[in-house]
Order: sequence, then structure tokens, then C-alpha cells
Amino acid sequence: MNGNNVENEKIMPDEGQAQIDIFEILRAVIKFRWVCIAACLAGAVLAFIYSYISFKPVYRSTATFTVSTENDQTITGASSYSFYYNRLTAEQLTDTFPYLLGTQMMTDSIKQEMGVNVISSNLSMIAVEKTNMFTIISDGSDPVQVYNTLIAAIKCYPSIARYVIGNIEISMITEPQIASKPYNTSSFKKLTLIGAAAGLALALGYCVLYSIFRKTIRTKADVKRYLRSETIGTTPLVYFKKYKEEIDTRIIIDNEKISPSFKEEIRILRNTVVEKAGSKKTFLVTSTAPGEGKTTVCVNLALSLAQSGKRILVIDGDLRNQSICRSLDIDTGDKAGCFILKTHLDNFNVMCFNVRGGDIWEYLQVEKISGMVKSVIDDYDMILIDTPPCGLVSDATIFSQVCDGAIYVILQDVIRLSRVCTSFENLLATDIPIIGCVINGFSSEVSGSYGKYGYGKYGYGKYGYGKYGYGKYGYGKYGYGYGYGSHYGEKDAGQNKSKKSSSHDNSKN
Repeated sequence: MNGNNVENEKIMPDEGQAQIDIFEILRAVIKFRWVCIAACLAGAVLAFIYSYISFKPVYRSTATFTVSTENDQTITGASSYSFYYNRLTAEQLTDTFPYLLGTQMMTDSIKQEMGVNVISSNLSMIAVEKTNMFTIISDGSDPVQVYNTLIAAIKCYPSIARYVIGNIEISMITEPQIASKPYNTSSFKKLTLIGAAAGLALALGYCVLYSIFRKTIRTKADVKRYLRSETIGTTPLVYFKKYKEEIDTRIIIDNEKISPSFKEEIRILRNTVVEKAGSKKTFLVTSTAPGEGKTTVCVNLALSLAQSGKRILVIDGDLRNQSICRSLDIDTGDKAGCFILKTHLDNFNVMCFNVRGGDIWEYLQVEKISGMVKSVIDDYDMILIDTPPCGLVSDATIFSQVCDGAIYVILQDVIRLSRVCTSFENLLATDIPIIGCVINGFSSEVSGSYGKYGYGKYGYGKYGYGKYGYGKYGYGKYGYGYGYGSHYGEKDAGQNKSKKSSSHDNSKN
């Protein structure tokens, strides 16, 4: 039996129907606000480019006419045909114009008049409502050609119209002119706004899908619901102001640049751990994946315990990627194998390793680890073991066999819930009591960022998964055979307090 007070059933993420939570959507929008802005701008730019390329200016020339039938005077002096019939004639001309343009007689006449083989402009006719007037319209991309086509149509049309309809009188009342500017206007502004709205809509759609389907640990309630465990502490976001000179940006409570809220949360975590530990002395600190801040939590918890008067030993259990000494700015010198170093506090020591390749497995034996712990356990009030992420390698399960309990660190709203549950369940399978979880980078506000220097720029970035974490020298290049990290004893230890050394604080988190 393990002592975790967890039900026997497997810990798994909720597979129920996806639910829409407006606050989670708002959280996703804030988290991806720059994506939304970029999508909006991209949509606007693409729409503007499209409208600019696709816009073709159209020039128009028109001529308006009146039409009447043959005017024979009667005895009374009135017209023999009424205005009503003249209007009908105009409408009839308008209706038949498209058919006349389609006739070989009309097109040949216009071509011959213009001296061309192809008519490049479009001709149309509209009737002026409730009058005996109609307008012939010529449209095209060349204003001169448009004008010439209209003039040719005016010359050719009356004779053909009389042939089709009968004796009519057509009189021009508006002379055609060569267009000086396009009659159609560009829709750059309208299309740009539509494009911006479309880009924003796509980004918001992504945020909605993200909030529905990407499940992570975000709150204490999530820890209780999905992991059936207790949250024993939260560590807030850590920010550093920008300075012209180099400053100490290590995330440790001894750093005067660290916010009081972070230090207070570490003190609360310390008190909770002491209360839950009772007479137990050995605890491991682990997480699901690199970059979650477990080393930061472990080091600061140890510092706080030491400042309260307890004798503390931190064992850097990540033999492939030692980072505790870098976090505390301790020079390991030329030491090899397993050795204990003093820190700036008399009651706080660190056990480090300087081993390579196959020698790592010699130390990763339960008997070997148990012997090392037993040899020093009487000298300390509490021993904390910073292990590799249990979601990547089995080292944490090996250390769990010599520990009294485990502290599980979760970076808020980053690692997928399914992965956290699987890793957590694997740790439970070792029968080690898990005294609780620590939500790192915690923000109670609707926010998706995790700090510019705390767990953003230096957490997942340059030194998290990248150069010194689990990238080039980590799980990528050397895999599991030679360990997932080359040794950093002499080369990387003992660096001065600076932005670079502070980033190492998270190098294996």
C-alpha cells in the first residue's frame, strides 16, 4: 500500500464531452494575443494586396437619346402618336439592343466603322424609367477605345434599329465624352477591413478550439480532479526589470531582485512540507517534463528550510545534467565521482556527481543510492533529491525506492493533461507517498504568460530545452545510452552571478 489516499482506478484525464468555458476562451485569447494581432494584420495585408492586384479600372462613356415614332400632324395639330407609345418604343429598343449587338450585321458595322478586328469595349443600353429616353453605355479599360466604340455604335445603331422596329426618330440629347477617370472605385479599405476581420476570426477560432481540446493543469481544483492529489504550494510568476548593467537573475530567494510574493510562497511551501513530513526525512522532487521549474522549487525549498535552522542536504539526482551547483553558483572544481559541497549557508550542503557515460548506471542502482543516503542521513534534518523528469526517464522511480515521499512540480497550463496523468501514475506505481503537488509559474489572473525571465525567456528558451537542457546534449544527441546530458562539472560550474548563470537555474527543470 502506498499512502497516497488515491483510488485504485487509473488516473486519466476527463474524456467527457468538450465544454465551452468563456473564461478559458478569454484566457486563451490573452495567451495568444500576439497571435491574434498578427493574424489580424496578416489578413489585412493579404486582403489589401489581393484588392490592389485584382483591381482593374473601368472607363465609361455614355450618350443619351430620345426616341419617337414618325410624327404626322392631324387636323387638330396634335401628334399622331402619343408619348405613351414613344416610351414603349424606348423600352423596346432597350430590350432588343443585346440581340442586335449579337447580330453579325451590328458587330461588322462597328468594326468597319472603327477599322478594327475586335471590339474591346462592352456596349449596353438602359431605358430611363417612365420616359422616352435611353442611354447607350460603353465600358472598357482604355478610355479612348471606349469613346471610339461608343461613337461607332451611335453611327451604326439607328439604321439597324429602324430595320428591326420600323420608322423611328432618334435624337441625341447628351454628347459622349472621353472619360478622364475610372467610373468604378477601388474597394481597398473595405477588403482590408474584411481581411482583418477574417484573420481575427481565424485566430479566435483557434483560441476556442485550444481552450476546448488542450487540457492542462491550471488550478488547484484541476490537481484534485485529475490527479486526485493535494496542492501543497504555488510559486508565482517571476519578473526582472531590465537594467543596463548585468544583474543576478537567478530565481532563488537569496536574490534581492526576487519579489516578496515569491519568497512568501516558498515560506508557505516550506511550512506545509515540514508539517506533512513529520518524522520523515528524505523526499524527491520531480516533474513531468523539463522546464517545469522542479530544480527551482527544490533549491528554494532547501534554502528556506536551511534559513529556518534545519540541516539540509540537496542531492542533484540528475546525473546526466547537473544543475544544482549552477543554480547556487558553486564551483565544483576538478572533483570526480560523488562528492558533497558546502553552500553559503553552514547548514546547507549539496551532493553532486561528476560521472560520464556508462559510469552513470553504476550510480543509478538502488543499493548504491540507498548506501549513499544512509551514510549521511543522520547528519541532516531533511534530504531533498532533485531527480530528472519522471515523464522522460525512469531515474525518478529508482530514487523513489529510497525516499519517504515525493513532491510533484507542475508548470501551470503548459504540459498536456494526458502526459501529466501518465507520468503521475507511473510515479504512483512505485508506491512512494506523494505528499502533494506544487503549481509553478502560478497566476490566478486570466493570463497565459509565465514570466519574462522566470519561466519564459530563460525557462523553456535558451537554456530550457535548448543548449544546456535536453536538446543538443540532452535526449536528442546522445539519447539514453550515454545519458541524456554531457557533463558540466568543470566547464559550466562556478560562473559569476549574471543573466547567463541565472538561466542555468532552470536548465534541467
